[in-house]
Amino acid sequence: MTAEEFDGIGEYYEFPEFVEAEADTKIINMVNGDVVFFKTQAGALGYIKVVDLYSRGDLGKFEVIVME
Repeated sequence: MTAEEFDGIGEYYEFPEFVEAEADTKIINMVNGDVVFFKTQAGALGYIKVVDLYSRGDLGKFEVIVME
């Protein structure tokens, strides 16, 4: 998903199927505008968009959408 697609998500959204066999457990070298699809231990799905990374990339601002 692109940052533009993330920004276009409205009030209601149907998340795609999460395929654990294809999921990564670590993410490196993220940059502004990257979007990550995730699943919580409780089974909720969501997206995280990198808005701004500070310093060496160890601090940042993110937008999060999580299913209800």
